[in-house]
Amino acid sequence: DWAARFPEVKGYASDPSSSRFLSKDIHSDYGKFFMRWYADMLLSHGDRVLSAASECFGKFGIEISGKVAGLHWLYKTKHHGAECCAGYYNTNRNNAYADIAQVFKRNGATFDFTCMEIKTGRDVDHPYLSDPEALVTQAGAAAKAFGTKFAGENALPVDNWEA
Repeated sequence: DWAARFPEVKGYASDPSSSRFLSKDIHSDYGKFFMRWYADMLLSHGDRVLSAASECFGKFGIEISGKVAGLHWLYKTKHHGAECCAGYYNTNRNNAYADIAQVFKRNGATFDFTCMEIKTGRDVDHPYLSDPEALVTQAGAAAKAFGTKFAGENALPVDNWEA
């Protein structure tokens, strides 16, 4: 019975591959249902917030934007656990960033993405399986596909652009 079942993810510092939900259930009918529900709840909340901001500030000609976290850890996995735990349903052939871009477009908001400065290469191996450049490319392409303004910011201070 799905109504009484919650995803088991083992805790903050655990290896996602040891989590039944992320290693197996996320790709089941139950996992797909749960992730769609979870993502839709967050998208709906974002839509309400952006709508209120647009209504409030738009009359003064002020453009609004919303920050979207660049969760690049575990991007190279099938489950995209870091994104999914945050409600970005970016697995099972879903494109979380297309969903987000549509909400931003509907509200005339700029899609402000983080991790623009992080290069792929430093944390590509286990346990991080990170690919920030592919993530930024995916988010930017989603924004472009929906005609949503796309902006970015650094997640970390940059002392060396080669790092």
